[in-house]
Amino acid sequence: MKTHRALILGMLLIPVLASVSCESIKSRFARQTLPDLGPPVPLTLQLDVDQSLATAKAEYIDNCGRIHLFSIGPTVEDMLIQAAHQTFRAVVLPGSHDSVGKPDVTVRIRMLDPRFKIQTDALYDRAPAELSLDALAEFFDASGAPLAERPLQSTRKERVQLELTQQRCDYIVDPLLQDTSTVLATQFMQEARVLLDPTHTATAATTPQSVAATERS
Repeated sequence: MKTHRALILGMLLIPVLASVSCESIKSRFARQTLPDLGPPVPLTLQLDVDQSLATAKAEYIDNCGRIHLFSIGPTVEDMLIQAAHQTFRAVVLPGSHDSVGKPDVTVRIRMLDPRFKIQTDALYDRAPAELSLDALAEFFDASGAPLAERPLQSTRKERVQLELTQQRCDYIVDPLLQDTSTVLATQFMQEARVLLDPTHTATAATTPQSVAATERS
């Protein structure tokens, strides 16, 4: 009788444990996305990306001891453009021919040298890595007068996986860059709304933190 009850209990627990396991796997591999902070600010923004951001890159040593250049600027720029479109009524980009009229506000974004580290002596095929991005957003009104400067900073830690190649040398680093860029762009969205739309209050629950330490194993 006791054996029969134990078998029934075990059969009931299997779906529950499987569900918990699936949720754990989903959360482990979930990536950052830009949050919905509300309706667009009713202004036209001109977004100027400094060369320090557009050409930003870092170096790292792969699992075979070779030096790699890690292109960072284009991904950060794309994410900031997405954030701008999600935050403002209209966005003007350098070189664009969109007829949206004179911008109400201009934002110029510069970036310091990114910092990227991989602990290549780690066991197994996932190495601890850390990427830090630091930028400065300068806001100007329609006449070109300075409005404010806001620092943007994002640091993310997670394990990066070796590529599934025969040599097993390089790491898959793009997801880490995407997440870190998303956190930086989210800060830009918050700062822009606080400065230019004082009636808006962004909820902390929808906002990634500037420093995210995620150890995926």
